[in-house]
Amino acid sequence: LGQVSADMKANISINICLRVRDSLQSQELLGTSHAAKISPNTPGSAYYNIGEGVEALRCAQSSNAKRLVKAIQFAGKFCYLEHSKTLFSAPLPPVLSSKQLENYKYENYENKYFSKEINNECVDSSAIEESVVVGLQDDSINLFEAKIPLNLGNIAIIGGRQQGKSTILRIIAQKLQTQVYSANEITAKESDYIRDTTKPVLIDDADELLDPLNTKIAAISLQDRLHSLGAPVILSTQSARYLRLPEQAPVRIIFPTGDIGTDALLGIPSALSKTFSIEDYQLPGRCVLVTPGTANLTQIALPN
Repeated sequence: LGQVSADMKANISINICLRVRDSLQSQELLGTSHAAKISPNTPGSAYYNIGEGVEALRCAQSSNAKRLVKAIQFAGKFCYLEHSKTLFSAPLPPVLSSKQLENYKYENYENKYFSKEINNECVDSSAIEESVVVGLQDDSINLFEAKIPLNLGNIAIIGGRQQGKSTILRIIAQKLQTQVYSANEITAKESDYIRDTTKPVLIDDADELLDPLNTKIAAISLQDRLHSLGAPVILSTQSARYLRLPEQAPVRIIFPTGDIGTDALLGIPSALSKTFSIEDYQLPGRCVLVTPGTANLTQIALPN
């Protein structure tokens, strides 16, 4: 009871009610208690109301449902009827290959079939380099490419060990044709490269370098770079203890911890956290992509 609101009723053109046990349920949908009086020995019986009063109906039983469906599909093809777009896409796959990801390349276009005919020579290459595709994200309605923007500031990949942080860095490094620096092995020469704000820099396991009490040259260079303008710093860390969020990392890839309060501090809305299943916490590569104004569940693709 109470599941069909007044707004829903205002937008429903056909009300159909099968057998119910409570007359109030029938009253709520049809305006009468007729559906509560349907015999259990008459399966498929119902009452409907299209605005001209309540009438009875009984659905016919098909001996071969598959044949009926094929006949409907054939009639649709014969009449050249276009399929309506599905309301919701399939859930995120547990494992995502680069070939599967390719199927969603044109998902953001209204007419993806027309978009495949775009001449790549006419596409602005500078616009393409403003983001890197790392997987698929789910906005609760559709699946589309998970693009990490490179023009919004620094990027932090936050999560525990063996969850896929280094894999994400390798994917980004492959797309940008650059290398990933290990925080424990940065030399003095590489510290100078960190200061260069004209190119993105990728650092794995940066927890130690983010410590404000660390006096190593690499740590000082990284902390100075985080406050400067220019190409982003893309780093992975197990915690955001030494990061000021969102100032130092407007874009974040977060592997949920399971604690709603902790995840909310990292940038995952509590409403989104409540929708997570056990699988979302256990699957490698299952994370949340947070950009200014959005936070979507994401599955990282397997590297080539």
